[in-house]
Amino acid sequence: MAQAQNGLPRAAVAEGAANGGTKSGVDPRLSLLKVLASFAVIMVHTAALRVSHVDAHSLGWWVANVGDAAGRFGSSMFVMVGGAVLLARPAERDPWGFVGQRLSRLLPALLFWSVFYFTWREWMWGGITWPGIVQDVVLGSPWYHLWFMYMMLGLYLMMPAMRYAVLGVGEGPGWSHLLMVAAGMTWFASIAQTLQKTSHASFIGLAPLFVVYFLGGYYLLRRPVRVATWQLVAGVVLAIAGMAVGVAVAYPVLKDWAFVLFYSNRSPFAMLLTFSVFLLALRLPPQAVPAWVNHLGKATLGIYAIHPFWIDMLARWGYGLPQAGGYWPVLTLVVFALSALTSLTLFSIPGLRRLVS
Repeated sequence: MAQAQNGLPRAAVAEGAANGGTKSGVDPRLSLLKVLASFAVIMVHTAALRVSHVDAHSLGWWVANVGDAAGRFGSSMFVMVGGAVLLARPAERDPWGFVGQRLSRLLPALLFWSVFYFTWREWMWGGITWPGIVQDVVLGSPWYHLWFMYMMLGLYLMMPAMRYAVLGVGEGPGWSHLLMVAAGMTWFASIAQTLQKTSHASFIGLAPLFVVYFLGGYYLLRRPVRVATWQLVAGVVLAIAGMAVGVAVAYPVLKDWAFVLFYSNRSPFAMLLTFSVFLLALRLPPQAVPAWVNHLGKATLGIYAIHPFWIDMLARWGYGLPQAGGYWPVLTLVVFALSALTSLTLFSIPGLRRLVS
């Protein structure tokens, strides 16, 4: 077996990287990234209404536009963290057993939140039909945010294949080529879909577009990336500016498809943003992450799942997106706090923990 410089097997070193050098538990920096990702998703959804009323001459619109762009790393960051942890596990030893284990963790939450939001939509607005339910499940959208959890089903099915790819590439420089090919194919597919004004036919079709993030999380945690911190910060600024300005310039021609082209988490700008934030977080020492962040990171799936409920509830109480207007950042904080509190409460109940973690 190949040995690392310190005499430990490389597999052990890789696992230590995911654990932040600790003997147990996940790297606190990965927990930090999950918390930031859940906040970013909420920021995107609370800024959406203000951004949709495009007015390039309005400062308020530009603030919301930049805020929306800044949050576009949310869903893809969850995928990167998943890849950083899961691709280090020996799925090749029992591929279908490994897939079954992952699905047994995800399916209860997926089923619960799907039923929850179908019921919620019927109670709030009505009009839910069985053909509509079937169509929404095929698309992976019982509600607008659940596409992510459905997409993860596809990624889990692909995980043994990705593990074989990682083992095949080995310790050589081929990993960067693998990432570049995956990124290029993702960009092309995303741009082609936008220009042809088409979307995915099912949630399974989304999974290949996120392979680059899954692989990226694994490799960027374990491979030296010789990029200065100031360059990563510049990457964040450039990515946000590119998305925000791109929407403003393209909207007169593409209308709402301009949002899809530039805001998509498969776009080059969103990928640059996600990778830069990931690498910036890894520059922190693990012990610098507060304990409460590590604890909250265990319940971020629940934050993601429950936040549209609180957006709708606040709207029913007269504090919705239309009322927030330019104060949408305040609504972001309120929704995040309520979602975190709800998720941590469910996490504290052993029988419900699987629904939020």
